[in-house]
Amino acid sequence: MLRELVIERAATHGERPVRLLLHAYAGDRIDSALEDFLRAAAGASQADLVVWAGHDRLMDRPPPGIQPLPGATPRPVAVLACMSEQFFGPVLQSLGAQPVVLTRTLMAPEAYLLEALASVAARHSLSEVAALRIALVDAYARYQRISRRSASSVFSKGWPHETSSAPRQ
Repeated sequence: MLRELVIERAATHGERPVRLLLHAYAGDRIDSALEDFLRAAAGASQADLVVWAGHDRLMDRPPPGIQPLPGATPRPVAVLACMSEQFFGPVLQSLGAQPVVLTRTLMAPEAYLLEALASVAARHSLSEVAALRIALVDAYARYQRISRRSASSVFSKGWPHETSSAPRQ
């Protein structure tokens, strides 16, 4: 791990404070980052939400042999990476993790999406998947300068409703 960064988002009226703990890994350590993420998703973390934001490493290699942790509570997760529903979805399901955000297409996993997640966490419950999706779609459309309709095609419509073994069109 190159760096650990803590960001605290102050609460405004009607919100609660949100604390983000970011782990930045060297590019040649992406497999270690993936294993750490999957362990956290399986319950090795007490985070309210565990997020992967970056390259979809599972497009390049088989999943590591991470198993559900006995006695641990799997965590809610968001995977901001290309086609994460297809590649991460089955792995997360096998760990008992609770995906609240997955993607269906190629995408840019940029920091403004973390801000959108933090804003929803401050105002709503992370179990409000519709609010999460709307915030992500709005942010993606704005910063990518694309239509809301195009941005909407990036994010899965709901989870867990199905695990697709083939990309949706």
